[in-house]
Amino acid sequence: MCGDLGVSVELFLFAADVPGIHLLTGKEGPWESGRIKADSLPHWEIERGLRELGMADKVILIHSTDVTEPGAAWPSAPGPQYTSWRPNSATVTLTYGALIQPPTEYVLDTWPDAQPITVALADAIDRPPSFEPTKMPAPRYGDVIFHLLRTLSGLMDTDDDNANRAGPLWIGHLKEFKPKFVRMYHRPDDLVIQA
Repeated sequence: MCGDLGVSVELFLFAADVPGIHLLTGKEGPWESGRIKADSLPHWEIERGLRELGMADKVILIHSTDVTEPGAAWPSAPGPQYTSWRPNSATVTLTYGALIQPPTEYVLDTWPDAQPITVALADAIDRPPSFEPTKMPAPRYGDVIFHLLRTLSGLMDTDDDNANRAGPLWIGHLKEFKPKFVRMYHRPDDLVIQA
């Protein structure tokens, strides 16, 4: 007998220095909460995860991306784009990202296993795979990471509190990705169905 589908959260950690953005939760994948109990909340679980990872005192900003409504980011796709949450075994996993302040000038001095996140990497991963409008999408971890950075980039343009908290270093690095983010969910022109 199957039980109800539960909720879990995952947390990707990012840090920035002058050379660029780094993913701190790369090789092992994001921190995952497991199924959230009814007396807790997703954000509390993220705070617990930050404490477990020893990052609670280094957090600059925590962000949970939202689901993109049909036609908002990818007008040619009538189905929802949900790299921000997805089915994961017996739960629906909600995706969070946290910006972490490195205690040293260079991220790799503190976290030598951190993985650089570059425009070249975004180019190599390319757009999320297309899917049929009535089928469930299957986002890859790379899609989730760049979707998080894309929404953070949007926050820098539209939310003064978040932009001020992130600061000029983050704003500058995220601007480098803008040309890639703008086309992230668009199909090549030859594949767009014209009405």
